[in-house]
Formats: sequence, C-alpha cells, structure tokens
Amino acid sequence: MFCPECGQQNTDDSKFCTSCGKPILSVTPTRPPSAGIAPTTFPSPAHVYTDLKESGTVIALSVVGFVFGLIGMLGSFIPCIGSLAFYIGIPAALISAIALGIAYSQNAKKTFAVVALTISLIGVVISGWQYFTIVSAGKNAERELKKMFNAEQPRVQGPFETSSIENPLTATFCGIWEYDENGVKNYLKITKEESGRIKFFRGYKDEGQISWTEPMLKNTDAIYLKPSNGKLTGEFVSSNLYATHGEEFTYKITLDAKSNNKLIYSVYSSIRGETDEREATKINN
Repeated sequence: MFCPECGQQNTDDSKFCTSCGKPILSVTPTRPPSAGIAPTTFPSPAHVYTDLKESGTVIALSVVGFVFGLIGMLGSFIPCIGSLAFYIGIPAALISAIALGIAYSQNAKKTFAVVALTISLIGVVISGWQYFTIVSAGKNAERELKKMFNAEQPRVQGPFETSSIENPLTATFCGIWEYDENGVKNYLKITKEESGRIKFFRGYKDEGQISWTEPMLKNTDAIYLKPSNGKLTGEFVSSNLYATHGEEFTYKITLDAKSNNKLIYSVYSSIRGETDEREATKINN
C-alpha cells in the first residue's frame, strides 16, 4: 500500500511507513496523488439538500396558494355552496404551480409549494364535480320546464290550422250536417286532419247516398276553415262553387254554431255580392 503522507509504497501489512515513519491508518490500497492535481470529492446527498435555499417569493406564493387552496378544499364539502369553491380552487392551484416553478428555477425548497398545490388540486376536483353536477341538473330542469311549458301552449299554427285550446270548438263543428235549399236536401261535412287543419265539404244525395263534391279551387287543394271568434271561417277562389260559366270568384264561408246540433251556414260570393244563409242540423258525428 502507499503511504498517505509521502506516497512511499509499503507492504500490505505495514503499520508504519518505511520512508517517513508515519503510521499507515488505512488498510485500503490507495494510489499516490498525482502531482499538481487535487483529489476529486463528490458531495453527499445530505450536502445537496442543505444547499437548497429559502426563497421569499416561493414562500409568499406558497402561503397564498395554500390558504386559498385550503379554503377551496374545505368549502367544497359544504352542500349547495360547495360549487363556489371551484372559483377559489382554480386560482389557488395556479398560484401554487407558479410557486413550484419558481422553486425549481431558483433551486429553492419546494415542499411548501408542493403541499399548497396538492391541497388546491383536491379542492378543484371536489368543487368542480359539484359545480358541473349542479350546472347539469339546472340544464335538465330547464329542459323539463320548457317541455311542460310547450305542452301547455298551442304550437304556432298555419293560416288554416287550429290549436289544442280550440279543440272543444272544432269538436262542436266536426261531423255531417243537413240543410234545406229550395226544397232539396244538401249536406256539409267538416273534418279535422292530423295536421290540425279543418276541412270543409259540400254534398248532395244521389240514389240514397251522399256524394261529396270538391270545387275547382285556385292556389289550394281543398276548402279549409279556421276558428275565429267562436266561428269557423274560410276564404277561397273557385270557378264552380256556384254556376259561373268557368269564371273565378271569391267566396267566404262562415259556420256559426247555435247549439251542439244546430249551426248557421253562410256563404258570401263576389259573383252575387250578397250572403246566403241556411240553418243546418247535425245528423252524424
């Protein structure tokens, strides 16, 4: 082995150097130090930890993040208002994250910043779950209220449609009616289509059976009526509702119920410039 004092090589079992006489304490063989080169030393882990410094900025931000994070976390457990902690936990987590980033950049102690960030994130997760649960429940309730409201309100109707509020009125009119015109029995039929529109027909008896006629109409496929002040009214242009030799004239029909089985059937025609009225009796629903 080599003498740690003068570098003289000695036998492995030597206790004193044969050159300088100094005691040889180490029993581990060592190499003599090279001239002019200092031996390299490595810091221990304990030495590295003690080199971490305190940072006032990190401490200040960590305290703020910890306090707000603690408020957010504890507040998230309070029913009903726990969702409000979501707005506290988010800035707390951001501040704590900034503190941790500064600690890494300055090689400062990170423990407090890590604790503050952990507390803040716990608060954000719990309060965030409550927040989005409440928001989702509110939206579901709003949708249900809209459904209930729409169910109670009539939908927007076309010009010849009726609404659910007017169903009793249409039930009164719908059916087959009989009236007399110059000693001849004539018939009316009022029906309600699935779309809600009320359709009007005129008819006459042919060999004991009622035949329904549909006049030639302009810009529509049938005569439709709509509720108006407790009556059914309709306006259309036809060339054969009355004998007009193919000319088109405007007609206005009004049905006014006097009872469940009596109504006044009125027809205004521009060809005559007057209104014809007949009383009709319901013979079939």
